[in-house]
Amino acid sequence: MPSMLESLITSSSNTDSSTKAPSTLETLPTDIVALIIVLLPMPDLLNLRATSRRVEHETLTDFARRAYEHKTLEPWLHIRHLPDFADVVSSPRIGAAVRRLELHGMGFVVLSQHHMFHGDSQQAGVSRPLFETLEVMELLAELPNLQTLELQGLRGPIEPVALPSTEVIGLGLTSLQLSDAHLTSDELCQVLGAFAPMIRSLGLKHVVSADGEWQRVFHSIRSIGQLKRLGMSTLYTSSLVSPLDLTGKSMEVHKALKSEQGRIEHYWVKQWAAGMIGGLAVQAGLDAILGFIAQNQDLMSVQGP
Repeated sequence: MPSMLESLITSSSNTDSSTKAPSTLETLPTDIVALIIVLLPMPDLLNLRATSRRVEHETLTDFARRAYEHKTLEPWLHIRHLPDFADVVSSPRIGAAVRRLELHGMGFVVLSQHHMFHGDSQQAGVSRPLFETLEVMELLAELPNLQTLELQGLRGPIEPVALPSTEVIGLGLTSLQLSDAHLTSDELCQVLGAFAPMIRSLGLKHVVSADGEWQRVFHSIRSIGQLKRLGMSTLYTSSLVSPLDLTGKSMEVHKALKSEQGRIEHYWVKQWAAGMIGGLAVQAGLDAILGFIAQNQDLMSVQGP
């Protein structure tokens, strides 16, 4: 059975082999090569790219899109994940292909593979908060078309100088997702403020405000004027006993609104989760949550774990 690659090359050339040399991959027009690589499974594409420098060059854009459009890195497991990925995306065509980046285990980066594999967690300097390094900022600078950034496991303390600036983050970034984070309200506001100028979508899931000052965080979110989509679920104070009540169980609400442009927007608020679509809905939904919290300050008390 001929491979898919062989079949495509054969079918692209129907000339008489007795009068003209058969086509090879090197002689095929660029548009035909483009059609071939679109149909190839990734293992075949990798093999194809190894055949010649011309093919490797002509298939780079498609390869980058398929291999790097959505990447997940776990620097807390593999110390080389971040620097190795940064080296790869320093190629402009590969860096431009990244649309979604997930960084898992943001609380720390293991500094020594030896300590990690041998369980020597008592060794001083084995780990450090990832945002204390320049690696994340340098990485974001290589991703001009990044649209969604997910930070999982973010831990404090976070120094303001270590946060990315608007000059570093690509203009394409519109969505920020925070999950499994444990920060003070001040640190949460710092993180939100660093990304506020460009994000239009924000997600918070399993996030702890260590000092319980969620009102301040909600006001910070409300100040992001261009925010069009907001999702929140299982937000905690430092007690971690039960999620923060965003509204009373008997007061759950789902409302539709009409914007000035005539678009229908809506928000819903349940006891432990909320979702808002549309700028007007984000403002109204947050106002509903802040109003409920203002009337139920006892729910915001910080208890010991």
